[in-house]
Amino acid sequence: MNIDEKLIQMIESAFCDVKLGDEYTLLEEDFYDSAGVRRHFDQLGSDPLKVYIGKDFGIEFSELKQEILEMPYWPESSKQIALIALNNRQKAINQFDSWREISYEYLNAHLAAIFLSPKAFRYYLPAAITIFIRNNRNYQYCDFFNSIEFILLHNSGEYIKLFNTDQLRCVCSFLESCNNLDKEQVDSTIKQIKLKISNQ
Repeated sequence: MNIDEKLIQMIESAFCDVKLGDEYTLLEEDFYDSAGVRRHFDQLGSDPLKVYIGKDFGIEFSELKQEILEMPYWPESSKQIALIALNNRQKAINQFDSWREISYEYLNAHLAAIFLSPKAFRYYLPAAITIFIRNNRNYQYCDFFNSIEFILLHNSGEYIKLFNTDQLRCVCSFLESCNNLDKEQVDSTIKQIKLKISNQ
């Protein structure tokens, strides 16, 4: 078993029971970031024609619907889920029962990791890392991983605050195995994570 296989095995074990729960999905965070309303589907109000952003300014409901249909990178399944959520002004369903089911196509279509809650980040991270490893650590092949990398190296404290010891060790092992990240930044992040482990 090589290093990557061992790391995937560690991740499978450490994150085996992690669920998204009631947190917003990556699709919902992408809508929040991309649709121009800075709202999730369940925060759009009850007006059947408009979504009000300010006291007197609103976006036509039909415009939001068209924007979803024209999202260039969204897979058809995401568009359909988003339209249902939009029409009902409710949270979008999470189409994945487990993080193991999350596809490369889904991750690469919704590049909004920075908006994820700490709990949601813990759900999507093992999927991102395992997909990245299984695709020969090709950065160009997984755009979503670039945002994950940025979070881990520049703002990991907030995002990993819910991680248990085994999950933190997985993050450390993964960062230590990355040869083309900034070594100084990696070392600093690992040091912070190991300090967190020692305090758990």
